[in-house]
Amino acid sequence: MKKLIFKFLLPTIIFCSCQKEEGCTDSVAVNFNMEADEDDGSCIYGILGYWDIYSIYYEHQSGFNVLQGESDLEFVEWGTLYEHYDYYDTVLTNEWIIIGDSIQLGINGEDFKYKYDVTKTDLTLIGNTNSWWGPALTTINCIRQ
Repeated sequence: MKKLIFKFLLPTIIFCSCQKEEGCTDSVAVNFNMEADEDDGSCIYGILGYWDIYSIYYEHQSGFNVLQGESDLEFVEWGTLYEHYDYYDTVLTNEWIIIGDSIQLGINGEDFKYKYDVTKTDLTLIGNTNSWWGPALTTINCIRQ
């Protein structure tokens, strides 16, 4: 009888021990799973880190303008934002907070609210701001450094 039970249990034990654990295998992701052997596409990326702004697109009443980025954003824990300005060789400290699918940035005493999308390498912020040309739908494109 014991041999019969063992014959039925052995394939189950072998099958279970051979299964690979699935999960996020990218160590940059916020849900990185050290135990995962196989990536299942579930990786989620956070906003923390250093982002190089490569373009700012303003869509306003009189048309649109695209500016090359001349600054970088550094999001650190506890809601601190460092703005690195290349042309002034200065760093300003501000605040950020995520509310649902939006991020609110406190920049130079003003608060801006953007929808954001973040991947492993890219950050896009889209929201209404006041530009040199008046109110504008603004898209800021960044790449992770």
